[in-house]
Amino acid sequence: MNKMARMNTKLLQLIGATALLFSTSGIALAATVGFSPDPVNVAPGETFSVGIVGTDFTELSGGTFDLGFDSTVLRIDSVVIDSYWDFLPDGGGPAAGDVWPGIGFDVFVNDPAVGDFAIATINLTALIAGTSDLVVLNSQFFSTTAQLFPTLINGTVNVGQVPVPAAVWLFGSGLLGLIGVARRKTS
Repeated sequence: MNKMARMNTKLLQLIGATALLFSTSGIALAATVGFSPDPVNVAPGETFSVGIVGTDFTELSGGTFDLGFDSTVLRIDSVVIDSYWDFLPDGGGPAAGDVWPGIGFDVFVNDPAVGDFAIATINLTALIAGTSDLVVLNSQFFSTTAQLFPTLINGTVNVGQVPVPAAVWLFGSGLLGLIGVARRKTS
């Protein structure tokens, strides 16, 4: 191989390594905080839980945030910080209007969180039919990736009326038919 061909090969290898470096560094920038499951579909009166989860983190040592919701549709019963967060876990609250304030978590002994992990679990009760967003407000995440978070992180809870199953309608119409037949026999 001549000198020019070797230089071209080295140049292509350098370009490939640089592209690989930039593409893998983009993976670290994909860290997110969100709700799981999202969206949630429940019936009025139902109690349920929604997790606040972190994904694709290179590190996160703690943070604080408030949780916004529609208090006419939902009631927050409690917020439980995952046991991983061993320093100053605080579920915040109680709700002040449509905001559950002061949720906080931090690590002291454990290594900072990496990859995918649970931050907290929100325990709720659906009050009436409607839709409520769950919104992470005033977030301050203690991380080198904190600047990547949007100011609002949304999830959705749909509270719908429970439909009457077709079997109930069929049973009811059959029962009415039997009552009609019984009345004819007695007359």
